[in-house]
Amino acid sequence: MSARRWFINPITLSLIAVALQGCGSGSSAITSSDDDDGSGTEPETHAVSGTVSAASNTLVDSDINDIYADYSSNNSLATAQAITNLVTVQGFVTKSGTRGRISGAASLERFADSADQEDYYAASLQAGQTIVVHVVDDSSNPNALYNGDVDIQLIDDTGNSVASSISTSTYESMTVPTSGDYYIRVYAYDGTSKYVMSITTSSSSVANRLAATNTTTGTAISDDFVSNQMLIQMKPTSLLSASNLVSNKLTNSGIKTLSTSTMGKQRPALLSFDASASSVLALATTTSQLPAESGNYQQKFATLMAIKQVAEQDDVLLAEPNYLRTAFATPNDRRYNEQWNYSAIDLPLAWELSTGERSDGTDVVVAVVDTGVFLSHSDLSGQLTSDGYDFISSSSNANDGDGIDNNPDDPGDNTTAGLSSWHGTHVAGTIAASTNNNLGVAGIAWAAKIMPVRVLGLQGGTSYDILQGMYYAAGLSNDSGTVPDQPADIINLSLGGTSRSQAEQNAITAIHDAGVIIVAASGNDGNSTVNYPAGYTDVIAVGATDAADNIAYYSSYGSHLDLAAPGGDTNRDLNNDGYQDGILSTLVNDSSGTRRSSYGYYNGTSMAAPHVAGVIALMKAVYPELTPDNLDSLIASGSISDDLGDSGHDNDFGYGRINALKAVNAALELATTGTVVLPVLLQTSPSLMSIGSTDSARFTLTNAGGGEPAITSVSATASWLSVTPETIDAQGFGSYLVSVTRTDLADGYYSDKITITSNTGNSVTLSVNMTVGTITGDGELTIQYVLFMDSNGDVVEEAVTNSDGSFTASVTAGDYVLYVGSDIDVDYVICTDGETCGAYPTLNNPETVTVSDSPVSGLAMTVSIQTPTVTDTDTTSSASALLQRSGSLARQRSLTLP
Repeated sequence: MSARRWFINPITLSLIAVALQGCGSGSSAITSSDDDDGSGTEPETHAVSGTVSAASNTLVDSDINDIYADYSSNNSLATAQAITNLVTVQGFVTKSGTRGRISGAASLERFADSADQEDYYAASLQAGQTIVVHVVDDSSNPNALYNGDVDIQLIDDTGNSVASSISTSTYESMTVPTSGDYYIRVYAYDGTSKYVMSITTSSSSVANRLAATNTTTGTAISDDFVSNQMLIQMKPTSLLSASNLVSNKLTNSGIKTLSTSTMGKQRPALLSFDASASSVLALATTTSQLPAESGNYQQKFATLMAIKQVAEQDDVLLAEPNYLRTAFATPNDRRYNEQWNYSAIDLPLAWELSTGERSDGTDVVVAVVDTGVFLSHSDLSGQLTSDGYDFISSSSNANDGDGIDNNPDDPGDNTTAGLSSWHGTHVAGTIAASTNNNLGVAGIAWAAKIMPVRVLGLQGGTSYDILQGMYYAAGLSNDSGTVPDQPADIINLSLGGTSRSQAEQNAITAIHDAGVIIVAASGNDGNSTVNYPAGYTDVIAVGATDAADNIAYYSSYGSHLDLAAPGGDTNRDLNNDGYQDGILSTLVNDSSGTRRSSYGYYNGTSMAAPHVAGVIALMKAVYPELTPDNLDSLIASGSISDDLGDSGHDNDFGYGRINALKAVNAALELATTGTVVLPVLLQTSPSLMSIGSTDSARFTLTNAGGGEPAITSVSATASWLSVTPETIDAQGFGSYLVSVTRTDLADGYYSDKITITSNTGNSVTLSVNMTVGTITGDGELTIQYVLFMDSNGDVVEEAVTNSDGSFTASVTAGDYVLYVGSDIDVDYVICTDGETCGAYPTLNNPETVTVSDSPVSGLAMTVSIQTPTVTDTDTTSSASALLQRSGSLARQRSLTLP
């Protein structure tokens, strides 16, 4: 009789582990030691066999902890593991030996007494692809110890690091800069971790979901942040101040408190330290980093390592870099057309209803959080509140000789005359320049008021300073120790960067809850890269359109986009009026060394955002009770915009280009009825279809709005793509089958759109992506453990797969449900996140296998890597919850060997 290897009882575990030393792996069929029926003879058993296969594009780290799995080192560039494109990898890393994590497991762990600190992978990647690593945290499992911290690097074929992601976050993410051959390095900064690495297209569901749900990912070395500084907020229960905690952790590193919030509990504190101090540099050598390709790489890396150390402390609520933000630059690329004018958004008609003046005599206030405003501009006379503020804390960045003060006047963001942007002044003029004064330009809400808040200086602005400006504008606690007499109704943020800050999101949530509406520019990257603050929850993200109502060539886009607005194009005159198609607004001329009022054309999403802020000011004038939630409903219903591109929401225009007349009418309707009537909104699920290497997929078509439309056509243009109805109602709503044919297609990516039209004139398009050729790969298995669960929910028999995925077990007669999975970390538990899992015939619909008087064969099962969706809050998958039953052996791997 063979012995079973794993049981719940730790005493039994230790005994069996000793018995297994020296055994080899292989498929086996055994019975447990309690199978004797009491008669002195063992019950009759019958053979059960089958095959386990891996889902396509599923691979495994070649040096996992399971000693019985195939092994090949991938711990260096020279031994990097080759992987295919568009793939998901289950992996394992540990900074030190794993002995002692699980009682009695040492003899079964490959890395019981040695580290497996890093894994290298080699792949040919395409520009824009996203690499996402989900670091598994299985703290819900009392037998597991996944408390590790994993970071990642992208290395080109010359050995230089070109991207990285460094944090204590659950997700680390990098974007491939250019097409070519790369190495991906996954390394354990601390502890032991399983991980799931996904290499996806830039439009993949994983990448989109991360962005759409504001999931925090790691900070890249290439991100813009201030070296030697950190934002830190302590937990309310902590007895330590932020500076004391950091001083204790980073000894002899010259800790300085740069903010007035020394305790750092109600809001983040700003601390500086010396990243070149030996105590900090030591953190940068805890892993075998590659040589830096830029001079400040090591200092930035040391800064991030220091922040990681602080973030891991129990007293710390958050610790993150002090990110740099910049006013979005004015693009000058001649590739695309762009203009702005008031008639494009029906503003002259809207002025018949509202100019931003409230009937009760109070002001609508729009805070411009930017470079400040030239307070003496002749076309802004009488348009500014008297309680603006300057929150640039660094005197070297401020260009006015001091730190924060109550003077938001813009001295310029360049020390050379004629080179300053006067960005905030331009934005302010678009929103509320004086109008009907026979001078200069008109503002959108010219009866409203601008609150100038200065946060951007010579080097841009830090997230900490911007936080203070936002808090102040909303009338919340901030470093100035004061608040404005009347908080802003709307905050305009024509600034941003690509790094996500939890401190910024927390501030925006608090400001939103205070009833203040926040508008932000989407960014001028011309791609789907998410910029922040536009990417945060509770922010209205605004992209730019051109004169033909096309998306502007520079406008950042994506699923987070809410609205679009004219952004301008200074290189074109598409309306043939003899003037460039930029946005004309207030500026400053300091070429003589003295600031003077002037005007000029700019273009960018920085110019688009204030159009939306100005229109909202018109709305607030006629309906002062307009809340952020009211506005969200109006935007989602299409009530304040002209629908462009795909029907309803799309990634290029959000819910459409702002229409001032519609917006003011919608506000008036709320003021009288308090309701919004939804139009027809055709919607597909999913909104983007990635077929990958399969031959077909399905989508569901619904009407997310009002009305009773009927579908008149569903069609695709590419010859390789076809769509047919499956289960639909009389109006054409329901399930559709999408099929692809790859015959005669060359290797590569393919994309097309399915267009769906209704009898109401509404339409929606569904993008379909497909791959052909070697950029995809078949699934790859490591050793799998097949568990036989009886009707009581107990695992009574087990088998291990051979190299080809086949297995055989000998079991007594009875009814069984078969589960199968890997155990890459050797915690005696299969099907946890980061490991493969399957069931017969499928994991979603397991069926009973009856064993009677004859062998059972041909049981085919497929396993896939278990990982929660980005929006899940519980890291235990449904399979885990099913199999981890109290008081049973379920999920306890009990491999048996001869």
